[in-house]
Amino acid sequence: ARRGFALLRALGAAARGERERAPARLDFAIAADGLDDALPETLRRAVLDVAGDWSETLEPLEGEPAAPRDAALARVASAWTASSAEIAGPALARLGSARFAADAEALVWTALGRAAAVPASRETRAWIERMPSRALRRLRRVLGSLDEASLERFDFGAWTHALQGLALARAVDRCSGDLRSAIECARAESLRADGDALPPEADLTPLATGAGTVRELVGRAVRAWLRSVAAA
Repeated sequence: ARRGFALLRALGAAARGERERAPARLDFAIAADGLDDALPETLRRAVLDVAGDWSETLEPLEGEPAAPRDAALARVASAWTASSAEIAGPALARLGSARFAADAEALVWTALGRAAAVPASRETRAWIERMPSRALRRLRRVLGSLDEASLERFDFGAWTHALQGLALARAVDRCSGDLRSAIECARAESLRADGDALPPEADLTPLATGAGTVRELVGRAVRAWLRSVAAA
């Protein structure tokens, strides 16, 4: 029960009395080694294999993003950046969700020799042209075994949120189960907010029920909690 109340507290969904009694942090791991389904995980591994080449082709950032002013949020944000690079390469952290999804989709179809299959911005086309041919060949070898019809139906936007959710789950585990700060980091990233901590009673459940990184993160946390209950 305490673990369930910890989840509710992180979401701001616990009643006042429950919030006062609930642990402030999770005491169980919520991350995994990779994504749950075969196609998304194959794409993750394929992108990670060429992540170094991808990172080198990106234009330099004009300035480093400002760290959140709240210390707890700053710790989670730093861990999120590191775990994002481990999971899918530095581009996942450097680019926004929409840009990463669009670039990844264009990269996949370019590697398969079907660059015209998806619309892409001039900026996206420009960096793909800078990708070494050896990287595209490595990517093609992995992707060539996949069903192209499945790829045509694949939602790269949802996949990107799943990657971010997995990376953020690893950050939670590395930051002593600080799920609340992780949810706030995802909220700040999506809103381009300044990263100030919200009041502890602020209800973040709408973020968990919508589409996006928070839903992926909270879903992982809930599934991990249910597994811990079943194993008890």
